[in-house]
Amino acid sequence: MSDDQTAPSEPHATLSHPADRSEKIDRLLDAALVEFGRAGPDGARVAAIATAAGMNKRLLYHYVGDKEALFAAVLEKA
Repeated sequence: MSDDQTAPSEPHATLSHPADRSEKIDRLLDAALVEFGRAGPDGARVAAIATAAGMNKRLLYHYVGDKEALFAAVLEKA
């Protein structure tokens, strides 16, 4: 291959597999259940849920939208 040619692009390494996404959401919902059970819907902290699930708040919001949607998802799962 010459210097002016580039190799075919490969899938980005950070794209997650659907099973990985499902596992992350399960961890998130499990952590949320504990936090909502401990502090109630008003007292639960999104940062604490994200930390317990092993992710940051930005990723949590990416998966669920907002705290109210997360609470609704926890209720649906239960």
